Amino acid sequence: MSEKIVLQKIMLDSIAVEDGVDSLYYRSSNKTVRVLEGGTSYVLQAGYYDFSTYLNSFSIGKWRKYTAGRSYSLELDVKGEMTIELMGHFAGRDGEIRKEWNGSYYADYYKKTHISIPIPSDIFSEVVAFQIFAQTKCTIYDGYYACEAEEADLQDLKIEILTKRNGNGSIRRLQSFLNRAVFDQEDLAPLFVWHIADPEGKLDPKEFAENGTVLTTSDLPCVPAATHVLYMAADSKYLDDSMRRIGMMLRMLRREYRSLGLAGLAMDLYQRNMQYALENADASSPIASDRDMNQWDSVVLNEIEDISSYENRSFYCIPVSEREDNKPAQKLPQMITMNGICSWCEEKDEEAVSEEAEESFILQKLMLDSVAIWDGTQEMYYRSDQKIVQGTGRDKAMILPPGYYDFSTYFNSLSFEKWKKYTCARHMKLELDIQGRFRLDMMGHYMDSTGSIHKEWLGNYVYDLKRRKRLAFEIHMETSSSVVAFQITADSECRIYDGYYTAEADDKEIRDPFITLATTTFKKEAYVRKNISLLTKSIFADKDLAPHFSWKIIDNGSTLDPEEFNNEFLQVIPNSNVGGSGGFCRGMIEALDQKRKPTHVLLMDDDVYFMPESFRRVYMLLKLLKPAYDDYFISGAMLEINQRNIQHEDVGVFRENGEHGPTKPRYDLNLWDSPIRNEAPLKDDAHYYAGWWYCCVPTTIARNDNLPLPFFIRGDDVEYSIRNHAKFITMNGICIWHEGFGTKFSASLELYQVHRNDLILQTMNESLKDVNVIDRMKNLFWEEMFKFNYKGCDLLLDAVEDFLKGP
Repeated sequence: MSEKIVLQKIMLDSIAVEDGVDSLYYRSSNKTVRVLEGGTSYVLQAGYYDFSTYLNSFSIGKWRKYTAGRSYSLELDVKGEMTIELMGHFAGRDGEIRKEWNGSYYADYYKKTHISIPIPSDIFSEVVAFQIFAQTKCTIYDGYYACEAEEADLQDLKIEILTKRNGNGSIRRLQSFLNRAVFDQEDLAPLFVWHIADPEGKLDPKEFAENGTVLTTSDLPCVPAATHVLYMAADSKYLDDSMRRIGMMLRMLRREYRSLGLAGLAMDLYQRNMQYALENADASSPIASDRDMNQWDSVVLNEIEDISSYENRSFYCIPVSEREDNKPAQKLPQMITMNGICSWCEEKDEEAVSEEAEESFILQKLMLDSVAIWDGTQEMYYRSDQKIVQGTGRDKAMILPPGYYDFSTYFNSLSFEKWKKYTCARHMKLELDIQGRFRLDMMGHYMDSTGSIHKEWLGNYVYDLKRRKRLAFEIHMETSSSVVAFQITADSECRIYDGYYTAEADDKEIRDPFITLATTTFKKEAYVRKNISLLTKSIFADKDLAPHFSWKIIDNGSTLDPEEFNNEFLQVIPNSNVGGSGGFCRGMIEALDQKRKPTHVLLMDDDVYFMPESFRRVYMLLKLLKPAYDDYFISGAMLEINQRNIQHEDVGVFRENGEHGPTKPRYDLNLWDSPIRNEAPLKDDAHYYAGWWYCCVPTTIARNDNLPLPFFIRGDDVEYSIRNHAKFITMNGICIWHEGFGTKFSASLELYQVHRNDLILQTMNESLKDVNVIDRMKNLFWEEMFKFNYKGCDLLLDAVEDFLKGP
């Protein structure tokens, strides 16, 4: 009796395709677009798509040689008008690569239809793939390569995935990956079990009880029925479909090959289209030198010959019978390699790497993208007599000689004192993925009690890097500086591929925050659409961040179509026009009513511009937050949209004379000293409040029995902060841009609603008894009277009159 087996999935996810590695997935002048139609599907625009790539071509030569499969086919679920061409590649006797056309198929379906395209059994090709010519917009719902096999030829498997703990954060990320790629897959889950070697017993068994995960102190196989051991390093990154390909290849191996192992190909963690050359590969093998897997011929060259001595110790699988006296193998057996069975890892100096290294967290990413820098705001990112040039490929930036670049700025300095005060972060470092000849100076700044600013030099380093390298510069925890940054003097063209500030933390202190954004909107469709697109491409596309965020958009105008936007992360909720307070209140209620309860609700206006990095920094603050600050609000700064370097407010105060306003001056964030002055700690004050343009509130406070007062338009955020005796965390780089209030004066708002609501606020909060709201209203009344603005005077009188009517 034969069985149809899915060997390899087609990977089309445009969200998973990182910049610079599109050609690992497909080649086209268009992008695939991911949509949700009762499941995940992918839209192809009219045009040409070539899937003869590293991850989506099919290694037919190796499947035919090593396994008992037969009747191979390409299976697609599609809709639309298209031509599908099946082709292969092989090497001729002269060593030249030749193309082999294996059939052309025309499809024109108005609804989802399954098509099966057989792969001829008499082809020469080592690698088979397909191309799609989309005549119109087309949809692919699913795609895979399959074959048939006799049940008697299939091997009974139990693959023990063996991982050694080297930091709990890495293990948790690997756990999330394995759940998605293996244990949630009906046909794969029975083939695998996970074994974590935890010699120090630092992991909580309750966290890993699902899927039969085993925690032991040993790195030897511990599952009696295991047939194979699959070694997976916790600090590498893996492809979901690699697990399927390993499981199916081993299950179908011919008997004469069952003593062989499988080796994952090693890809560069930082330049993800590059495949490493390893010193212990045969000199004649196709991986004796680094290879760019974006190139079409690399895909074929990788498959032409077997690689018997290839070793990637971070990702390989061997039969249990091949272990030496039940000890880890010193020499691996002959290995099979295959396109798409791979891991992304970092080249390491083995002598310098400690097996007990703790997990490193990215606190702040450097913002180097010159395209994202608005005119007039360069000094918020860097200061230089030259411009940073947009990088090519995966490098984010190029800095040119002779050039001096200072990153002690609002976005790119590290808020060292606040990370140290509010979080359990330790061993903070600057890490750069860089290439070139340059000098790097580390320095910090602090402000003394008189307001004078002092500089500390923390180290200087000179490099001449012919190839890109990741460098780490430790920041001594005893430094006095509140803000730490760096300068680069370039002696050659330097490329910066990535950069960030990192820290370590004790595993027991790490939190698992889940943040729900709540946004109220009223007929601001253009802003909302832009912000949905930006968060979808950044936070919700990040596999590490997306599980920790959701978004409730309360549509007071009922002008957005929920079906257009709703997905696993986002929900648009039509609502009556109950003003900002009513909308934010509804947002809190909806957030608290989710299946997964949030730890925080982040209240954000609809008509704002933001940097996705602000969300990352909020998340990392909450992930590492000390328990003493559990009830603190994180208050994002409001910068002015018309003067984008000017900070209007990060925390406000209700002054004794009845005025509302910022606690700090209007800092020009282009100036070198503003990021240092801006980080000065706030005093405790019962009159402080946080604006709801961007304010993250813990759900210990945002509860169903502690909702905002129903103020229409103004004062809800002021009242909520003061009523809850809120304390605040602010930080450089956590901000939004919003239109300044001075440009949108409304008499009914400023003279009636603000003052009516202030009277209510004062009445309900004992701490505001010293605020003189009535005197402020008297003064305003006479000001308007002397301007002959009798309508304004009436509005002030109406505010008092309506307040006296009571609730």
